[in-house]
Amino acid sequence: MSKPLAVIAGFGGINAAGRSSGHHGYRRTVLEALEPGLAEATLRALAGLMGVAGELDAAKRAHILEHTLVRGIEPDFLDVERAAWNCRARLADDQGPVTLDVAPRDLPRTLPDGRVIEYGPAYALIHAISHGKPVVAGE
Repeated sequence: MSKPLAVIAGFGGINAAGRSSGHHGYRRTVLEALEPGLAEATLRALAGLMGVAGELDAAKRAHILEHTLVRGIEPDFLDVERAAWNCRARLADDQGPVTLDVAPRDLPRTLPDGRVIEYGPAYALIHAISHGKPVVAGE
């Protein structure tokens, strides 16, 4: 079963006069400065959004505080230390050619050997990679 990946989204400035001033995210940011009643209401609202049921004891409060605000991606969602980033790949001899749709502005100035550019529909350029050639240039 797959788990949803957390997404960071923004909407305008974070300040007391901005559109976010009544938002739970803003109130969580300034939680320590809020009146006790408003801070409690904010924690209850965040608990509801997070699916934390029941009375808010110390453990549940700690969970809410540790899992809100900007933080690193948790390994339960994506272990960034073990993810393969920008790895080189080579097509096997029995695979390919691979064709990628690339906007003209994103094409390299000099094409590596074995690559061909053709005009495709809607003025997109096609960048074809022949079998046995590196997928990432510079190998």
